[in-house]
Parts: sequence; C-alpha cells; structure tokens
Amino acid sequence: MALAWEEIGLIYEGLAFASRPLRALTHDINERHDLGPRGSWILLMISSGTLHPLDIAATLQIGRSLVTAELVRLEKAGLLVMRKAPRDQRRTELTLSAQGQEICTHLRLAMAGMIQERWARYSPQEIRLCIKMLQDIRREPPQ
Repeated sequence: MALAWEEIGLIYEGLAFASRPLRALTHDINERHDLGPRGSWILLMISSGTLHPLDIAATLQIGRSLVTAELVRLEKAGLLVMRKAPRDQRRTELTLSAQGQEICTHLRLAMAGMIQERWARYSPQEIRLCIKMLQDIRREPPQ
C-alpha cells in the first residue's frame, strides 16, 4: 500500500469525527425521551433483529449492567418492551413499542437523507466498497 501518512491520517480523522453528525441526528430524540447517548442506537439494533441484552452488550462492547440501565430507560420512556423469553425464562427478549418503531422509522429516514445528500456523487459500487472498508476497520484483529 503506497499511502502517505497525510492520507492515512485523513482516514483516521474521518473515522474519529464521523460520529459527530451521527450524534447530531440522534441528539434531539435522545434528549426528548431522556435516553442517554446510546438510546437511539439500541432502538435501531432492536428494530434490526437484536433480541437479547447480551447481544447489545457485545455489539457496543459495554458491560451488561450498563446495557440493563439503558434498557430500563427505554422501557420507562415507553419505547421498549422487555419480557422473559418463552423458551428460556432466564433470558430477556426485547421488542419495540409502537412509539419505539416510529422513532426508528424517523431515524432511518434522517440517516438515509444524510447519506443521499453527502454521498450523492458516489456510485452504489463505491458506497458498497466503503461499507466493506469500514467493516474491515471494525473487525477484531486475530489474536
């Protein structure tokens, strides 16, 4: 790979500061419902099929007790329903309330709008390559 440090530095700068506009998208919803900084992301994870708190903890790489606290906030806000799993009563299953689903629809529209606005000059193939590259950055290194 023949990249200069300036180019490599710009990649890391982009990764480090890309979260700012994403946080701005979720800020109003998190504030309105007193969700904390991860609340909207957890709702989106659940809407995409994440059913168990342990899976959220693993994805976010945070402790189970912190996930539980976040889930309790979401439940108190009326955005989430937590219930015992029918097959294994020791596990909790998560589903969104109607209001939680509405918030996810709103967030998805806002996020899609941002991508369409900021990446309009790129082809779908270039965007798919970017997706793969970002996934490669996120991947855990072999141990």
